[in-house]
Amino acid sequence: MQLQAGDNEQWASGAYQLPKVTISAGTWTTRFLGRHLSEFWTPDEPFRLCFKTSEARLDLNHREADIGIRNHRPASGNLASRQGVSVAFAPYCHKHFDHDTKANWISIGRESDRTPSSNWVQSQPDLWITMWVSTPLALLDMIKGGGGQGVLPCFIGDEEPDLKRAGPIIEELTHMSWIVMHDDE
Repeated sequence: MQLQAGDNEQWASGAYQLPKVTISAGTWTTRFLGRHLSEFWTPDEPFRLCFKTSEARLDLNHREADIGIRNHRPASGNLASRQGVSVAFAPYCHKHFDHDTKANWISIGRESDRTPSSNWVQSQPDLWITMWVSTPLALLDMIKGGGGQGVLPCFIGDEEPDLKRAGPIIEELTHMSWIVMHDDE
């Protein structure tokens, strides 16, 4: 056991000597990055990754993260940014859910971190919201479970084999993504 513990300590000390890159992103972006991790990082890289998943924006000026993936360009601060890709949103439902005859909608509740898409759902006067959840992943699970329609980023909804679009892209939610970091870096 002592020999094994020595090997583990040596391995851990080597790993902790590698520089760490902290990426701040929302739930959907982190999920997408996880699904495509091997396209930009492997365990052989000379750095470690730390993902801080939050719908709230971490303060890059005060180094709460090294890189932030945001839904808008930073307006102030000592930050550098690069335009990413366009992100579109649409309503989705389970592929067997009859969205033409059933009006059920699912949204992230008002007491949870609010996103532009949940604000959009709740601001529509003619939507019948029959279920609320507290996290984006719970929203996805309930849509996949057949509970109703919900708004998802197209890069998430289109990759889910059990889902189908239940309507057109919601143009007012479409935005550019931004890769942001401290300007000193």
